[in-house]
Amino acid sequence: MGHLPASLYDGDRFDTSCAVIVPSDPDLVPALWAFVSSAEFVDQVRQLDRKLNVTNATLAKVPFDKAKWQAIARGLARSQSHGRTIRRSGCSTGGPRCQRHRYKSRLRG
Repeated sequence: MGHLPASLYDGDRFDTSCAVIVPSDPDLVPALWAFVSSAEFVDQVRQLDRKLNVTNATLAKVPFDKAKWQAIARGLARSQSHGRTIRRSGCSTGGPRCQRHRYKSRLRG
């Protein structure tokens, strides 16, 4: 029940089981990606809604600590630039960029 896979959205069509998070500031993409890819995001969503199908309204209620996640995103970028890679398994059928599992909800950063 707790699994909420995340993927970067590349503009493909999607159904109502997905939500898109589109920041008003494109510089927030790395921070938002770090956040929605984290276990903390899943925990916060599940505190608000334990149902299997989480609504866009629920996703919009999840608090986003901009400064914290920007710092985390900078740290991830540094660790990747030093030859270390960070892998997160996504959908079992398609990996982290699985086209069937994307989150979409409009957040303003």
